[in-house]
Amino acid sequence: MSGVFTHLGQRAKARAAQQRTLELYGDDPCIDPALLHLEEAICLAQGHCLDDACQLAISVYLSVPAGHRTRILDVRAHDVIVAIPARLRATRPARELNEVLALPPTKV
Repeated sequence: MSGVFTHLGQRAKARAAQQRTLELYGDDPCIDPALLHLEEAICLAQGHCLDDACQLAISVYLSVPAGHRTRILDVRAHDVIVAIPARLRATRPARELNEVLALPPTKV
C-alpha cells in the first residue's frame, strides 16, 4: 500500500502505511524497511522537503551494505531524485544524493 499511495502522491496515506508496516518489521534487517524509508523520502520530496528527503535517502542507502544493494533499492533511491521538482534538482541536497548514488559500491 505504501508504494501505491506514494506513486499516487497521497502522502498522508503513504506515511500511515509506511509507519504501520515498519512497526510490523521491528528490528528485522531485511531490505523491505529500507525500501519503505525510501518511499518516505519520496513523499518528503513530493512535499518539497528536499533537505529531509535527500538526507533520509542518503542515510538509508548508505545503511545497506554494498553487497545487499539490489537493483530495486537503486531504482527506489533514484526515484527520490525524480520526485524532486525539476527546477530544484540542482540544489545542494539533490546534488549530494546524486553523488552518493553515482559512487561505485566499493567507495560507498
